[in-house]
Amino acid sequence: MIPLRQRTLLILLFVALATGGVIIQAVLQPELAPLDPGDLSGASNPDPVVTGPSEPASPIMQVPEDVREVGAQGTTVIHPLEVELTLLEHGSIDALGGIQPVGSGASARIKGALLGNRREPVTGTVTFTAGPNRGRVLETDSLGHFGASDLYQGLSIVLVESDRGIRSEREVMLRQLSTSRLEVSLSRGDTCAVRGFVRDRAGEPIGQAKVRMDAQESFSDDLGEFFFPRISPGKILVVVTKEGRASYREELSIPRSGAIKRDKLTFTLDEGVSLTLSVEGLVGSKAPSQAFVFPIGVQRVNAVRGQRTFPWHLVNPIEIEPGRSIQVDGLPPGHVSLMIFHPGATGSPALVNKKLFAGRDNHHGFMLKKAPSLRGQVTMPDGSPAARAIVRLDAPDVGLATTKVMQQKFTHNLSMVLPPLPAGRQRVECDEKGRFSLTLHPTISKGYYLSALSADGTLEARRSVRAEPGEVALVLKEIRRASGTLEIGLAGRFQGLPVKITIKGKPGEVTLLDPADSLVIDGLESGVWRAEIQWHHDRLERARQFEVEPDGKTSFGVVLPIGALEGQSAEERRRAGLSGPRGDSTLPNGR
Repeated sequence: MIPLRQRTLLILLFVALATGGVIIQAVLQPELAPLDPGDLSGASNPDPVVTGPSEPASPIMQVPEDVREVGAQGTTVIHPLEVELTLLEHGSIDALGGIQPVGSGASARIKGALLGNRREPVTGTVTFTAGPNRGRVLETDSLGHFGASDLYQGLSIVLVESDRGIRSEREVMLRQLSTSRLEVSLSRGDTCAVRGFVRDRAGEPIGQAKVRMDAQESFSDDLGEFFFPRISPGKILVVVTKEGRASYREELSIPRSGAIKRDKLTFTLDEGVSLTLSVEGLVGSKAPSQAFVFPIGVQRVNAVRGQRTFPWHLVNPIEIEPGRSIQVDGLPPGHVSLMIFHPGATGSPALVNKKLFAGRDNHHGFMLKKAPSLRGQVTMPDGSPAARAIVRLDAPDVGLATTKVMQQKFTHNLSMVLPPLPAGRQRVECDEKGRFSLTLHPTISKGYYLSALSADGTLEARRSVRAEPGEVALVLKEIRRASGTLEIGLAGRFQGLPVKITIKGKPGEVTLLDPADSLVIDGLESGVWRAEIQWHHDRLERARQFEVEPDGKTSFGVVLPIGALEGQSAEERRRAGLSGPRGDSTLPNGR
């Protein structure tokens, strides 16, 4: 039997020989130029698939019989190799000169977990219901973990829901190039009973006020009292509405278990104001207009708890049909900014400041003027019109376009929940002839990314366009699935290796990689990626950038530490609670 020290030296020698070619190749090839952090991007595509190659990338090391027997049963390695892949620059649409790549600015990250009784994992979904990432849905893995690395900056509201239907609603702050963390307990045993009152400024009770707390709804009684028997712990979102009153929002910290007594919690509603909006004259298409109302300067703040008090995300957008007016109720008095967006037209002026008075009729009629337009037709592969196809126009950085058109700083979306404004993102449905019309905002962006999706969702077309009026034709083609491949050579292995792959922030399941296989990840989008690889909290190398071409393959090698090769002792495996019946490790998720 070869002593452990000699065996370790042999393994290290083999690893050096097996990976030498990869290192030499890396030295000879020029490195990818580092990217400007403002050019980070992302897009949705089918999840990549982790597989093994048809032939092993390197021979299996011959090891002593006692070690090989354990490896044949499974693995003695406790900790998984963690590989995180982040898409830095999307390569599916060619950018025009002077235009940032599609999805620029979508570099905010979120990581979190859903927990149940005794902090056991809970599976479910996290849906963005308001803010710059509205409509995005994140799914958890089997351990309740979720994440994404291609989100837009800004305050966002998410609806958390377990597979068993338990729900929670939270407000999260997403910052560019930063990671936000959200851990939500959905355990029935951790919930808190909450009682409170809804009153006016004089302290009089307000009955029949709707209180939405952590995605649950209740109504106050004639004494103004409301009750929720089970509210999840943590910082939750509360919104209170009542006809004739200004709506109220607050983030409330809920303790784990116990109860909040009714005399400890009171929400005060002020008298609300109404605003009637209309569009004077018709310019552009006959489609409805979208109006937006925002506060000017410092928002209304709760003097006691120091929080924003009005839920502007519930007001916007406001749809106005041609020739009609609409009344918006439940607004707070004070100064507001008004904006209007219409296909083929813009507001004149683009931004209007107005003061809303309580007890008065507040009215504003928007004036429109003709704007640069992008018109075109979407056709099927056979040349026939693509009736009811969905066409979308996106600025390279949707978040930046939104704050820019509001004449605000880029960080303004950190102070309130803002939807993507039409200057940054538009969506229209083609008519029966496949025709569409979109409004360009050349002062906001020099170019845009145009995409079309057939009514049945099976065909698409994508291209970049300059912010110049004109006619464009889009021919639908079969949706091209992400087809790039990454192969990571892991030489020197003689037993299975647990592996966990995270792609664009979405965590995958822990799987066991056979000793004869390299780590192969299929289904990657074309573009520039970053790989970060670690084992047992130790980063194995500096973050590596690599490029993926459509139907292309990229390869590189990684030197594994001794612990990832030889594994851990039986005692270490027993302490970790991962020992199988024969002493080999079983994966944390039972696979």
